[in-house]
Amino acid sequence: MKFLVLVLALIFTYTTLINGQCGENEVGDGCYNGCEPTCRDPHVSCIAMCGPGGCKCKPGYLRNSERKCVPEDEC
Repeated sequence: MKFLVLVLALIFTYTTLINGQCGENEVGDGCYNGCEPTCRDPHVSCIAMCGPGGCKCKPGYLRNSERKCVPEDEC
């Protein structure tokens, strides 16, 4: 069962990255684990562990309360 979940997560990640479904000011990261700085917590400490991948904010941008990536000075 765990193997199936892993395979499905990898397929989803690959499809998302290939199809360019990341939002504005986001980039695809094949190892993204869901931990990133936000406007509320710009200095969050993340564990350096590879996740299933996904979209994260571009450098210089932080995720706001609406889950959008905005320039740091707009937080």
